[in-house]
Amino acid sequence: MNWDTRAPHSGKTRRNAFALHYSQGVTASISAEPGAVTAPVIGVPAAVSAAAATTGDTDRSVLALPNLAPERRKRGRPRDPEADGRILDAAAGLILENGFDHMTVDDVASRAKVGKATVYRRWSKKEDLALAAMSRLYSEGLPVPDTGNVRSDVSEWFRISLAFANSEAGLNYMRTSIAECSRDPRIAALYRAANDAAEEKLAQVFERGILRGEVRPDLNIVAAVQMITGLIIMRVVQHQQVPPMEDCESLVDLVLLGALNR
Repeated sequence: MNWDTRAPHSGKTRRNAFALHYSQGVTASISAEPGAVTAPVIGVPAAVSAAAATTGDTDRSVLALPNLAPERRKRGRPRDPEADGRILDAAAGLILENGFDHMTVDDVASRAKVGKATVYRRWSKKEDLALAAMSRLYSEGLPVPDTGNVRSDVSEWFRISLAFANSEAGLNYMRTSIAECSRDPRIAALYRAANDAAEEKLAQVFERGILRGEVRPDLNIVAAVQMITGLIIMRVVQHQQVPPMEDCESLVDLVLLGALNR
């Protein structure tokens, strides 16, 4: 739109021009002689609708308006920040219960209460989902006690481990881990890392005992640790009975005292 007015005292047109820029790309140019009243533009705030007086045929003042267009709402539902955790928990539970081969993305989505597409947007392959789920499982290791006494620490750790190994969830966890290590080398690497971390914590029990003078300084700590963990794992691998809870103290004596009469 364009208004041109001439002042009665002058035959020459002198213009003040300013451009009003809208976010939609429409530009309104208003021209007026000095002293003339410019017509208001609908929708332009009063603070930016008045032009400053300028002189000369080519002098112009340009005012750029802020973006007046409403923010466009993104399509689709907002991303559920808790969906990842629910999906991984569901996948881990199904792997422990049924094994990798019998875990389906449909079952994972149903248990996690999400759409199947939500699962595939995060993990495009079933193998990658299983890897992430097992990684989540391995991040939660068994606690290693620190009572200030090496026998109490080893005895408590044995009790925790035997209680876990004798539970249905514990047996499923260990048997699934062994099976998955054979299927996917990436899961094998995760399992080794988790097992190494657990053995390192248990080794600290013996190291603290050495510092307190309870344990001889030349002890083969790695062998002592693996006597505890290896016994349980070997029983699980061979589908033998895991030592019951009542055997805990005798197993602690075997590790700490050995088999010789003293």
